[in-house]
Amino acid sequence: PDSDESPKNELNGKTSPNRVSSNTLRMLKSAVDDISPEGDGWAPLGRLKETILARRPDFDTRSYGFRKFSSFFRAHPDSFELTIASDKTTVYIRVNNRERIAQGLNGTHGGGGN
Repeated sequence: PDSDESPKNELNGKTSPNRVSSNTLRMLKSAVDDISPEGDGWAPLGRLKETILARRPDFDTRSYGFRKFSSFFRAHPDSFELTIASDKTTVYIRVNNRERIAQGLNGTHGGGGN
């Protein structure tokens, strides 16, 4: 998508994601920070998905209109950043840097490779 355009909801074509509660966002951010190796903030998407589903088995990105976890996180750029590793297959996610600074978390770029 163009940089000025929000990612479209995959299931219903809306330009903005369905509302995610603040409790759910807190749980997602906590999961990202809990599993980031060496505390660098970057969490591998596959492991993140497993962690989220272990904490909240009822969490389903399709409830928010997205088939894929990566699309769900891309649709929330104010909360999360994504990058793809040099292997071109592993996706890493972290809490958005502005929020990390506000929370006093380490803002270095880690294993995500950009």
